[in-house]
Amino acid sequence: MTWNQPRRVIIPWMETLSRLLHRVALPTFRGRTLSVISDYKVNNQESDFDVVGILIADLEASGAWNELRNEVRAKFLVDSRRMTWKKLNSDKRKGAAFLPFLRAADQIEGLAIALAFHRDPFFQIPKDGISRFRDSFRLSSNWKPGNVQHMFRIAYSIALLVAGLSRPGQDIHWLSDEDAVFANERSETDTVAVFARLLTMFSPHQLGQVRYGTSASGDEPLFQEDLLAVPDLMCGATCEIFTAVKREFGNIPQVAARFPKLASRSQDFLSWYAAGPWPLKRYICTLENGEGRSPSVGILPPSLLWRSSGLAAIES
Repeated sequence: MTWNQPRRVIIPWMETLSRLLHRVALPTFRGRTLSVISDYKVNNQESDFDVVGILIADLEASGAWNELRNEVRAKFLVDSRRMTWKKLNSDKRKGAAFLPFLRAADQIEGLAIALAFHRDPFFQIPKDGISRFRDSFRLSSNWKPGNVQHMFRIAYSIALLVAGLSRPGQDIHWLSDEDAVFANERSETDTVAVFARLLTMFSPHQLGQVRYGTSASGDEPLFQEDLLAVPDLMCGATCEIFTAVKREFGNIPQVAARFPKLASRSQDFLSWYAAGPWPLKRYICTLENGEGRSPSVGILPPSLLWRSSGLAAIES
């Protein structure tokens, strides 16, 4: 699919990301509804990155995945267990289900993407601009500064991807994991309103109905949990892998480099990440303000990851 260049992208690093996405293989979404599923890893002191994980999918065209994920559940995930990155080491059944679950996800007609933001003020609203942001978007909730930053990042990340991947007239259904930015009705209203306004600004075409929900609602909780597990696993792996890379090299290498020593679950993830081609495209995107160089945006395409030698290259 050709990336539909979003318009009026007012955030410099997202404009750069948009240009990079134009260069990689992306799915084509022909269905009536575009499903957007998101999860987040933020403020983890063991990581140097805050990550927004997003799965964009045509679920009507993903029947094979639904069958396979039910098989994985029946074999490994008894008692309605949810797949989460942080429980892989402590829950033997989840650990055993990890790769079968990811291999089932290969059959999703869609895109799984992790946006890893280096925890740096460069990628935030300036402190003296938060009040203007509140006024411009007419926020009604009593937001803490950190939650405002997080909310804006979620909203503009999802809005950009939907604008670039959707087709005219498609309905959008956004399902989010429960998070601080959806902590109460006023916060939820603000978050959805900011997303909707940015989507209108970015989108090069008219969309259909836009709906929203969280994991706390819905008639098929296990189905939703399995969808949310895909961005959850993308987020967790990205945090672990790229924190190790940054601490090894100081900056994320912009040429082919060997991965530092990684935990087995991160190695398994990279093996899955590099496999394909499959219906589910997958990309890790890094946004870093490195030492001694200009802020950079890069994508790790699976085709540039060599499992045999543990090497990877970032396109930027």
